[in-house]
This record gives sequence, C-alpha cells and structure tokens, in this order.
Amino acid sequence: MFDIKTLALLKHGKVWGAKNIVESALLNKWSGGASYEKTVGPASIISISDAKPKPAKSLIVSMEPIQSGSGDPSPDNIRPISGRTGENITHTGVNLFEPTAWNNYKVHGVSFNGSDCTPLVTFLNTLPAGDYTISFKFDVETTVSGSTSWGILLHSTSGYIDGRTSGQHNAGETLTFTRSVTITDANKGTFDHAYLYSGGGNKADIYMYAFQLQVGSTATAYEAYNGTTIPISWNTEAGTVYGGTVDVVSGVLTVDRAMVDLGTLTWTKIKTSGDHWRFWAMLNTMRLLGQIISSQYRQISAAEQYMGAQGIANQASASYVLAMVSDERYADAVAFKTAMSGVQLVYELANPITHQLTPQQIQMLKGSNTLWSDADDLTLTYIGTTPPNLLGGMLGNTQEPTEETSEEPEAPPDEQETEETEEP
Repeated sequence: MFDIKTLALLKHGKVWGAKNIVESALLNKWSGGASYEKTVGPASIISISDAKPKPAKSLIVSMEPIQSGSGDPSPDNIRPISGRTGENITHTGVNLFEPTAWNNYKVHGVSFNGSDCTPLVTFLNTLPAGDYTISFKFDVETTVSGSTSWGILLHSTSGYIDGRTSGQHNAGETLTFTRSVTITDANKGTFDHAYLYSGGGNKADIYMYAFQLQVGSTATAYEAYNGTTIPISWNTEAGTVYGGTVDVVSGVLTVDRAMVDLGTLTWTKIKTSGDHWRFWAMLNTMRLLGQIISSQYRQISAAEQYMGAQGIANQASASYVLAMVSDERYADAVAFKTAMSGVQLVYELANPITHQLTPQQIQMLKGSNTLWSDADDLTLTYIGTTPPNLLGGMLGNTQEPTEETSEEPEAPPDEQETEETEEP
C-alpha cells in the first residue's frame, strides 16, 4: 500500500490525524510496534491492559483531609480531622488478592466460615468503591445424585450481598464459579463473613483452586497474584500532611493544605452590619476564597455570616486573608480563644510547599496492571501499546507514536492554557 519512504514520512511527520489510522496500523507492523505515552486517572483504582514492561513515567497520588463522623460539623457534632505521614500503594496484575489458604482447598460437603475466610473480608473492606468479580474453580471429587449448593456467600452487616449456585454434579467435573460484588462508600467496612459453601441435602466433596479477585464485572482467565506493596513515608521531611499530592516516581511531595489549632490564633470580636457578633483572626498563608474544613464549624458564606449563621468562612481583603467565625455564645475574644483550644481548621495554602522524597521506580507489568492507594485518587502516566484514545484519533487528536514515547502536539496559540487567577 505504501512504500518505505512514505511510511517513514508518516512516522516522523508532524501531522497525525484521522486519515492516518490505517497507515499507523501498517507502520506499527513495519516498525516493530509503536509506543504511546498515556495518562489515566484520576481514579480511586486504576486498571489498564496495554502496558509495556517499562518503568512508569509518573504516579501521582492525591491526598484529602480525613474527617471522622458524618453531617455538618458543629459544637454538638465535633468531627476530628487527621492527616497522613505516609501511604501504601498496591501494584499488581489482574488478580488483586490470592489468599494461599483458599487455594488448593478441599471442602467436604459442609458449609465453612472459619479463619481462612477472614482475609477476604478484611481485603474487601479496604478496597476502593467499585465493581469487582470473584472467580475460582471446583473439581468435583464425589458424585451427588441430587442438587447441592456450592460457591461463596458474602455477608455484610446490611445482609447477604452475594449468592451460591445449585445443581447436580458428577465426579470428574470441573466447575467455574463467578460472582460480582459492588463496593460502595455505604457498604465499605461492613463485610463481616465470607462462606465457602458446599451443602444441601446431598453432600459433595470439592477441590477449590485458581481463586481470583479482579476489577470489573467480567471474569477473565486466571492469573497468579503478582502484587507488591510500595510504602511511602514523609514523616521526616514534612510531618503530618493534610492535603496535597505526591509523585512516587519523581519523589516530589506537594503540600497544599495546612492545619491550625484555632486556640493558637489571636482573635478580635467585631459586630456585622446585621448587628451580629463574630470573631476574626488573620491567616496570611490562607488561599483566597479556598476551601476550609473545621472540626467544629461548617463553612459558610459571607452573606450567611452577616445574618448571624453559625460557621466559619475565609474572607479576603486587599492585603490579607481572615478566618471569620460566627458564634454568638461568647461574650468576648478572650473567652472565644479559650474555647477554641483544640478546634481544628484545615485550609488551602496560598503557596503550596514542596518536599523532595526518595524517588521510587514503578516497573509496569506487561499487559494488565492494577494500582490503588490507601490515600485517595491516582493518576498514572505509562508507556502503552495502544493510542491514548481511539475516538480521539478519529477526531484528529491521536498522539504521534514513537519508539519509546510520544509527545502531545503543541496547541495553537489561541488554544494554549493560560494561567488563571482569582480576584480577591
């Protein structure tokens, strides 16, 4: 279809649009396969299937403040805030979890819910919210003449959320069991039992193996667990962090939140134009109009403050930023300051602080990779074998392939990003 010279021009040319899709497929075959630098996320768990076995370019993990309890914080509903001194990232292939005790396990015609089930329950309670599939195989060792139940039964404090399969089984049969489970923010932490089950009126001895837990609602071919845990600590460099990001590969920790004890600030009492009392303290490091989180007050607007609503707000003037608290229970600033001892305020920094941690290489597995963190969302940049977005390629946005990576074409001047600023 194309001669070598044309293929070379396609490979090294500056234009890579919809008309090049067929040519790119041919070029990949001719050149031994192109590589694409791809970015996925942010997401609570990342699952990809086209990675080249090369080190990841970056893995950025975000961190938000951790606030216990629920509902709006108030003097009657105190919700403590905590940060992190480190985190753990799990990196594996398709199979997320393979408890050794569950593989090569014989069930002799009875329901089983002993200690071997506990690791699965604990693990499900710590996974990010999402859809997962459990699968494994059974070899039937004894024939049953009638129907028997077999499989796995997951139980949470809100009831059974999974089931079992019934049927007549003969010795020598190999059966595959598959069940999907959805983990939500509501049911996370509620799993308390997992049953390996073989029972009913007729008993069957079964041999279980090839246990697999994976992302999504479809079971795929069994792959042995190939996971590692990557620990990251910044206690020495930055202490407790209440918000920010860390790039595991480069080791750059960016802290964009800070916590202050309201009892340590100098407070002044003033009256609003609506004839309501409030207290203010200066925080020059606070970001203009940024989000604030308190253990004792909900964030409110300036308008709500003027009307006397109880809460906390940040307000900006020409040269300073104030933390403003509306609480009419206190007669003066001294009494208010005393009462605020131990009350937390987490706020966005006007100027984020960076720390250099030890960089860590993340070697991607060939093909399927799954990553998640015990912090918040992840964003992964890696070298893949497929274009970043086939639909984008149809629209003319596919990246140009190279032997090792690909670079995004520079946007036209009128489409380039501009720095956004916020008016005080």
